[in-house]
Amino acid sequence: MATKIEAMVKYGPRIAPGRPVSTSQLIDLMVRNTGQSKGECKQAFTNVLEALTFYLYEGRSIHIDDWGSFASKIVLDGRFRVNFQEDPDLVEDVRKNFTCVIENSENIGKTMADLVAIWNADPANDDDQIPTS
Repeated sequence: MATKIEAMVKYGPRIAPGRPVSTSQLIDLMVRNTGQSKGECKQAFTNVLEALTFYLYEGRSIHIDDWGSFASKIVLDGRFRVNFQEDPDLVEDVRKNFTCVIENSENIGKTMADLVAIWNADPANDDDQIPTS
């Protein structure tokens, strides 16, 4: 028997994955946008990372205007994590200017019950229905 999660994965809206951007590509964009040298941009990028990690090592959260907040966290088994909470204005800006493909975009706004109904109506899933109750 299939699960609701399988219906969500198959039919839920998702961003079509693009190629990841490398540090070198970020630095190249900084060079084009600032007129600084590649070495200066790389150093600025390195300085931001060093500043973030310095304060995260101390257990302090960091808020960067227009980006969001970073914080060190520890989980039950003792592993450390770095949480990032994005700035709402950043999310809104990305939403307004998004240019990538959204797969299953016709399902934006649908509920889990709607996705289960789509799953159950798909002939490819005739032998693997999801209970609706």
